[in-house]
Amino acid sequence: MIYTYPDYYKEFKCIADECKDTCCAGWQIVVDDASLKRYKSVSAEHEFKERLDKSIDWKEEVFKQDECRRCAFLNEKNLCDMYVALGEESLCHTCATYPRHIEEFENLREVTLSISCPEVARILLCKVDKVTFYEEENGEEECLDDYEDFDDLMFGILQDVRQVMISIMQDRTLDVRLRSAIVWEMADELQECIDNGDAFYCQDVLEKYVGDISLNNSVSAQIIKEMKSKLDDFLGNPKQYYDTSLGMFKKLYQLEVLMEDWEQQVDEAALMLYGKDEKYYASLCREFEEWLNSNMFYWQVQFEQIVVYFLSTYLCGAVYDGWVASKTKMSVAAAFYIHEILMSVWLKNGKKLVEEDIINVTYRYSRELEHSDINLDEMEECMSQ
Repeated sequence: MIYTYPDYYKEFKCIADECKDTCCAGWQIVVDDASLKRYKSVSAEHEFKERLDKSIDWKEEVFKQDECRRCAFLNEKNLCDMYVALGEESLCHTCATYPRHIEEFENLREVTLSISCPEVARILLCKVDKVTFYEEENGEEECLDDYEDFDDLMFGILQDVRQVMISIMQDRTLDVRLRSAIVWEMADELQECIDNGDAFYCQDVLEKYVGDISLNNSVSAQIIKEMKSKLDDFLGNPKQYYDTSLGMFKKLYQLEVLMEDWEQQVDEAALMLYGKDEKYYASLCREFEEWLNSNMFYWQVQFEQIVVYFLSTYLCGAVYDGWVASKTKMSVAAAFYIHEILMSVWLKNGKKLVEEDIINVTYRYSRELEHSDINLDEMEECMSQ
């Protein structure tokens, strides 16, 4: 079995009670069957047995929460009482693995660190170098029966697509908005090939954008010229810019709400950014971009890291549903939503931001999206419309 990891994977270490927003509060923790069996087998004589039995919803197979939606085992110091009483081996699969996230493919496991964790978000957003990936192989054998319908050809195409998209997003000779626009447009062309049953022609699309992908070529000059013209026209048309941005932002309201304070922040951002007219919004965006360029020197790198994170995590999952464009657009949209909410925080703070604001908005957005299969599915559906 082959395992792949982002190059910052080994930098992560849980900071436990020092974490500003514990992962043991705010959402329900699902408990796996093996862990439930272990909990039931704890001796009735053990001093923690009564607490254990009362703190688990055995029917729903989750840990109970208090009125503040904190896990029943989480103490006032933000440490786990179960861990203290029963040891590390007592942790359920969810608690033992988070923030690690695994995407499964035939004979391949792609392991990432979820940026819904504040510490992971900090590591990624403070990383200036381009993200790379490495692989390790162990002797574990895959059960091929579990993947008898796996499309190896399609998966190979998707790996090429992802490689090209990430290389484009990491081309720092181009403005990050231009890179995003190129990837967005490429996704539509690739999706058309797949929808028409012409997956082989995806290679032609890639070569149209970057030439021979084996040479890691940069984007073709012709594509850059065409897309820059389109982007300039778009940004120079306040009504189109406003309508498109508002239409994108409204898609957030189609997601289920996991945390009430996030819903309040989205409402506040919508009012502050879109509550007037297109001229105000366009002017605000220009001022914010100028401020970012002068004060947040690594914002374009952070934007890049966010898009690359989502592309690397979700794009190849299209092997199971064929949704290349929606997964690509979901990745670009993540950076857009974070940018918009940051702009509202900037306004609220008297047109100032600190790095902690970027980390906060990023991990909070990730929590709302990535901790709900319903939201992931809904966002992909929104991006396909």
